[in-house]
Amino acid sequence: MTTAAEIANFRPSFHRVRIDLGHHLTTNFADDDWERTDASRIACWQSARSMLDQREFNCGDCTVNLSVDWGPVIARLQNDFDVMQRLEKVKGTPEASEIAHQFSLASVEVTFLFQLNGDRLSKTPSLVAISEYFLHDFFLIVNLAAPGACNFYGTKIIQPEDRFAEQINLSNVLFESSILDARSDSWPKVGFLNLSEVIVWFYSIRSEMKLLPKNRMERVVFAMLHLCKAGISPTNVIWIFYGLETLFDTKIGENFRTLVSRIQLLLDLSEAEFKILKKKMRELYDIRSAFVHGGLEVIHPLQNEMLDKSVDEMTSRFIDTADFGFRILLASVQEIIRRGWREPNFREVLEGIAR
Repeated sequence: MTTAAEIANFRPSFHRVRIDLGHHLTTNFADDDWERTDASRIACWQSARSMLDQREFNCGDCTVNLSVDWGPVIARLQNDFDVMQRLEKVKGTPEASEIAHQFSLASVEVTFLFQLNGDRLSKTPSLVAISEYFLHDFFLIVNLAAPGACNFYGTKIIQPEDRFAEQINLSNVLFESSILDARSDSWPKVGFLNLSEVIVWFYSIRSEMKLLPKNRMERVVFAMLHLCKAGISPTNVIWIFYGLETLFDTKIGENFRTLVSRIQLLLDLSEAEFKILKKKMRELYDIRSAFVHGGLEVIHPLQNEMLDKSVDEMTSRFIDTADFGFRILLASVQEIIRRGWREPNFREVLEGIAR
C-alpha cells in the first residue's frame, strides 16, 4: 500500500526560470529586401509560439515539462518592423530622428515554466542547465528555418534570487550573413523553410537530452553551434570542414575532389557554380592546412585594426572564407530537410564501358 509520504513525493513540483533575451533579438545587417526578410522572420517566431512553446524531458525517474510564451519577442519584433516601415517613408526628413527613437532598447524577458513529475525530484538536473539546453536547440531550429531570425548572443538565464546569470552567447551573424550573401551572389541558395519541416527533421536526429552526438547529423549541428559561439578565428575553418566532411561522409583529410563532388551532387550545381565552389573550397582548404601545419600567420587576440592596419586584411580573409564555408554547410542542411531526408547516403557505383 502506498503511504502518504510516498504519495506526496509524486505530487508535481512547479518552478520558474527567467530568461533575459536582451534587446538585440534578430537583425544585425540591413539590405534593400529587409521588409520581406523581417516579415518572414516574424512569421517564423509566430509559428514558434505554438510549435516550440513546450518540451518534455525524461530525466531518469522523473519528467520535466517546460513551457514558454514567446509573445513578448513577437511584440518587440513587430514594433521594430512597424517603426522601420514608418522610418523608410520619411527618410532624410527631420521627422526621421523622432521616429527612430521609437526603437526600444529595453531587454525582452520571457519566463520558462517548469513542471516536475516523479518520485525522485531531487535527482533532477539543474533547471538552469535544462533551460540552456532548450535554448541551444531552439536557436538551431529557428535559424535553420529562417536564417538570422534568432540571436541569443546577449541572452542570460537569471538564476534564483538573481545571484548569477548564465550567459548563452549564441550569435546569429553567420546565419544572417548567409541569407544576405545568397541574395547578392544567388548561390549557394539559402532561404526560408517551414518551421514544421525543420522541427520534424531536427527531432528525427536529436530527440534525447544528450551532449555527445549519436549520429552524423548531430555532429553537423554541434559544429554549427560551435561556430555560432566562436569569434573571428582560423579555428572556424576547422569547424566548417568538420561539419562538411561529416555531412558528406568523407574521411578527415580525404581526397578534396570527393568532398566538392558530393557537394555538387547534393546542391545540383551548374558548371559555372561548380567552378566557384572549387575555387572557394580550395581557399578554405589552404587556410586549414596552413593553420594545422603551422604556416599561417596568427593574429594577436586583440585583433584591433586601430593598432595595426594589417590585421584588417587578414581578418577580412577569415570572414569571407568562413562565411562562404558556413553558407555551403547551411545550404546543404536545408537541402536535406527540403528533400525530406534525415541524412544523405553516398555510394560508389562501378560501371563498365562497352568495347
